[in-house]
Amino acid sequence: QQNSAAALGNDTWSSILRTCVEFSWTEAQIRSCQTWILDGTQNDEEFLSRHCPRRMTDFLIHTSNQCSVAVQPFACASIPPFVAIASQAHASSAVKLALECARIENEASNASSHHCADRNMLPTWFVLLELTARSSKKHLTLVTGSLVSQLPTDGWKGTVYPLILLRLYVALPSMMSLGDAKLREVLISAVGNPKAGWLELRCPLDDQVRSMVQTLGSNWNQRLLQTMMDISKRQPLIMLRHLRGLADVLLADGAVLTSALTRRNRTVAGASQGPAVAKTKQGAILKVSATHWGYCFTEPLWSSVLEIISSLPNEVAFVCGLKMGLVEIYGAFVKLIWVQHSLKCPDHTARIRTKLAA
Repeated sequence: QQNSAAALGNDTWSSILRTCVEFSWTEAQIRSCQTWILDGTQNDEEFLSRHCPRRMTDFLIHTSNQCSVAVQPFACASIPPFVAIASQAHASSAVKLALECARIENEASNASSHHCADRNMLPTWFVLLELTARSSKKHLTLVTGSLVSQLPTDGWKGTVYPLILLRLYVALPSMMSLGDAKLREVLISAVGNPKAGWLELRCPLDDQVRSMVQTLGSNWNQRLLQTMMDISKRQPLIMLRHLRGLADVLLADGAVLTSALTRRNRTVAGASQGPAVAKTKQGAILKVSATHWGYCFTEPLWSSVLEIISSLPNEVAFVCGLKMGLVEIYGAFVKLIWVQHSLKCPDHTARIRTKLAA
């Protein structure tokens, strides 16, 4: 059967597998086959060389009643448990099997390293790792520990393993413990890798943080600020994904709108200078109030943004953040200070300048 299976293409094998499992096999037969695969992988050193890891991986995924987060909504209320890998021993077998598939595919070609960075087109071995990791915090720690223990290294592992860890983190940020300094270092390095596509990946915390950023710009409050500062400290890599959103909020706040001039907590500059006076060629006299970006701003909002980015660990802010919006944020501050100074109102930015210098 092994030789016959090897002669089949992946699509043909998957079709046969679905037909057999869905229409012929009983639940007991499926469980028996899952146990045979996982026990054999754990206890027999020659097992993976005698049988096809790719076929066994496909079988475990197809019979898991699970689907990857790449195609499953984050708001899905209930996810059936992956019963086959409930025990730590079977979870360890699933990790071993998945990594053996990764080795075979990556040594054959470089395709898997690229697929692992794709948003949706994930290799089957990564899907098995992901399904195992999200089953429990213990399983996730098992997966991350298996990968981190082999880094740094040369070859395909040094390229692919950091991408796997980054994909697991962005999918399961609240489950993954970041207490391991080596794991944090690997994640920070992976975020800076252009191939990782960090900003294009889906994260279950994105909608929450995006909503906070928008609310901060329209309805600043101390409780919201504290929550965002906590996220910057606990999940700094997630906050990096929204730095450009914070920069946009600052730029919008500095724009002069009629409704904005009377908004609560607005600081308005240049009012003492009075309106400018212009005279047309026809002799008609017009009063013109000349205003431009930075004429008014919401000082608590700008101070809050400084507090949020100051809560980011330095190794995150200045290694990854410079490419993800931190430069735009500091640029907005420099522009605002220059405008207020030009309007002869430097006192209006005194507290902001003090915080910047701290």
